[in-house]
Amino acid sequence: MNIPNTEYYRVTLRIVDRNLDPQKITKLLEMEPSKSHKRGDAFPKHPNRSRPYGYWGIASNLPETENLRNHLDSILEKFKGKEKILNLLKKECETIEILCGFFTTDGDGSPLSLDPNQMRAISELGINLEIRYYYIEVEREKNGIAS
Repeated sequence: MNIPNTEYYRVTLRIVDRNLDPQKITKLLEMEPSKSHKRGDAFPKHPNRSRPYGYWGIASNLPETENLRNHLDSILEKFKGKEKILNLLKKECETIEILCGFFTTDGDGSPLSLDPNQMRAISELGINLEIRYYYIEVEREKNGIAS
């Protein structure tokens, strides 16, 4: 029995710094984040623990099953014309990057590629692109497959 490969992506432009004020970032960029928090805010599932850094991030908001290029295009479109603001923020913040999470049940996964226009747009924003690969184990016994 074959288990169909499942692949999906999560792509976020994120800004991280110990002293980051998410409201300031929201005002500067004139857009609402998908997620944000201040240093010292409690973790929702662990109210006795506090966050060691501030965070502001905006996700592509596409279905996770969309391909990487479409997710990147969504993020890049949101930040067109914001290059100067991001350059100012780079001087103040520890991390500004596009984080791509690639999740797959296949040990190899599909090839990941960017087109030249996307690479140019990322370069013009002056930020890093980080791609993280996550292998998702499938419960083989549940699916009738012997180990």
